[in-house]
Amino acid sequence: MFATTSLSHLAKSPLLPILKEACHTKIFLPNDQATSQDLLPMYRDMGLNDRQVELLQMATPKSDYYVFTPDGHRRINLAMGQVALAFCGVSDPRDVKRIAELKESYGRQWPVAWLRERLPANRHEWVEQAKRGFGM
Repeated sequence: MFATTSLSHLAKSPLLPILKEACHTKIFLPNDQATSQDLLPMYRDMGLNDRQVELLQMATPKSDYYVFTPDGHRRINLAMGQVALAFCGVSDPRDVKRIAELKESYGRQWPVAWLRERLPANRHEWVEQAKRGFGM
């Protein structure tokens, strides 16, 4: 796996020919400058056509991605709502510790307690949906 957020860095890399040959699946991030004179040739060199580059230009940052594989190409949306982010966005060690505390206190119902803490007060209906979803 190789990751970069800058095609210009990749274009200058001696690894470019190897990456183009060996990385069959590529995931492109949104870029509002994708069709610029500087970047368009780089995207074409990576195998994208003009329409695919336009899709990158119009894509929503931190939500849309363009997946390019030998089996097909597609813009996908990985946007998460507040409930998904409440669970998938946990990276702070304090949050991990808090989840452990909630598991100790609430057992199987810890996700409901976590959502009560993480979601705005007016989102109580999501907590009720979560209860049903977790079979509680």
